[in-house]
Amino acid sequence: MTGQGTVERLLSLFATRLNLQISSPEANLLEGGLLDSLLLVELLLALEQEMGVTLSLRDIDLDTFSSVHRLAAYLDGRLGGSRGEP
Repeated sequence: MTGQGTVERLLSLFATRLNLQISSPEANLLEGGLLDSLLLVELLLALEQEMGVTLSLRDIDLDTFSSVHRLAAYLDGRLGGSRGEP
């Protein structure tokens, strides 16, 4: 799961688990009011359940969650590193 595949998987996760239709992977989720504190916690749980990655707000910057594109890039790096990929 890398690149566009991660973006598509996240868009699907937002739609099915959080009931959010994201207009663009670059849309700012925080400034646009789409992702509030409750949905952020739900997103962390969904990422753990659906993608097998555990994230803590202490470990990451909220800027990571500002868009689907940024979150996908973070996850690609994190998941790639955990599988020993370059």
